[in-house]
Amino acid sequence: MDPQPGDLIEITRGLFKHWAVYIGYKMVVHLVPNNPDDTRAFVKMEKLTDVVKGFQYKINNSLHGSNPPRETSLIVEKALEQVGTEHQYDLLKNNCEHFVTWLRYGIGESLQAKKGVVAAAVGSGVVGAVLLALFGASVSSSR
Repeated sequence: MDPQPGDLIEITRGLFKHWAVYIGYKMVVHLVPNNPDDTRAFVKMEKLTDVVKGFQYKINNSLHGSNPPRETSLIVEKALEQVGTEHQYDLLKNNCEHFVTWLRYGIGESLQAKKGVVAAAVGSGVVGAVLLALFGASVSSSR
């Protein structure tokens, strides 16, 4: 299925996903930090093929069920207005997925970031429980 203007494009890049909004004419708009640790990112308009760079991608308008999308013309207009602007970048609070969901739905959300926070919290809890079991047992046995 070919993307339509206003569609969100999810690009799988190894362990993480990059997001862009399709604006037509084989072009996308996306938020790009200079490097993953940077706190600044810039909005760029580029060819879909240049952004995908051979990775797999799909149309993913997953928030569509819980949030009605803006009119297509407004999504494209807002995306084009943002090209060349600088944004604060935070992997968990303001990333490329937040940016494109804001363009499409008017609400910046990142399911990827939410899953990452939950996974980190669960992982921390498991590590904490293991450490407590190990050190708790050694403290009890030394008494």
